[in-house]
Amino acid sequence: MNLLTNLWAAVINLLADVHSLETDVTSTQIRLTISEVVASNSTPDLRPLTGWPHCLSCGAAHSRGNE
Repeated sequence: MNLLTNLWAAVINLLADVHSLETDVTSTQIRLTISEVVASNSTPDLRPLTGWPHCLSCGAAHSRGNE
């Protein structure tokens, strides 16, 4: 009976460790995603590469180099 109790305790501990590891991985992925969003916190240049002269963020007709 003692062996069965120890076996169940080991299984429960193993499941708890796996759950903790999954939680750690998930929170790490969330932190990385947030970091990527913060790092890329800039307005992308949505104008096509054909040189459309109007800026989408301010509406002015200026060239790419003169922002």
